[in-house]
Amino acid sequence: MATTTTNLKLVKPEYSDTADVQVINQNMDKIDGATGGVIGSLAIVTNGNTHAAILSGQYAYVRNHASLAEGLYRATTGIPANSTLSTSNLVAVPGGLNDVCSKFESLQSAGISWDSSYMPTRSDVAMFYKKGVVCQLVFWNVSWANTISGDIGVAQIPLGYRPLEKISFFGHNGQNQICRGWLDPNGILRMSYYPGGLMYASITYLRN
Repeated sequence: MATTTTNLKLVKPEYSDTADVQVINQNMDKIDGATGGVIGSLAIVTNGNTHAAILSGQYAYVRNHASLAEGLYRATTGIPANSTLSTSNLVAVPGGLNDVCSKFESLQSAGISWDSSYMPTRSDVAMFYKKGVVCQLVFWNVSWANTISGDIGVAQIPLGYRPLEKISFFGHNGQNQICRGWLDPNGILRMSYYPGGLMYASITYLRN
């Protein structure tokens, strides 16, 4: 039997339920209605009190501030550019909206443990993830001394970044040649084909 989420009452069907496009569209409309106005009027504030002018009623995502915790705030009055931000001109937006904005804004990175036999000769690899369940693994300028073919485990993804299910991916080496591999739920990153050169690839997935 379908259940609903706490805040927006989005319908969450059971795996045994038949997919219903109308239910999916209704969920999307609720999300769009709840966040569209906030995102559209959002003023991203960085470096403490360095910011653009903020209108009364406008939202600001505050970061790197000496006295205000990072999060979403609403201006209670007009605030001139680069003037001091405080609880006298901003009020914190509670709970849910702060969670939504942190998913948009907070990106963190984590390392990958490469197999000693397949240590890249060059690697600008970075793993980025958004808070919540969505991860993105990006390869940039990764190369090995030799070509790779077959089912080769080349790296271990740390806990907290591993996918719910096996994820296949394709990349390229900048020379119109395809690289391919997959990411296992146990965290093993496998390459099935690498023709040489610098590999570029991006994988977006749900983490376990």
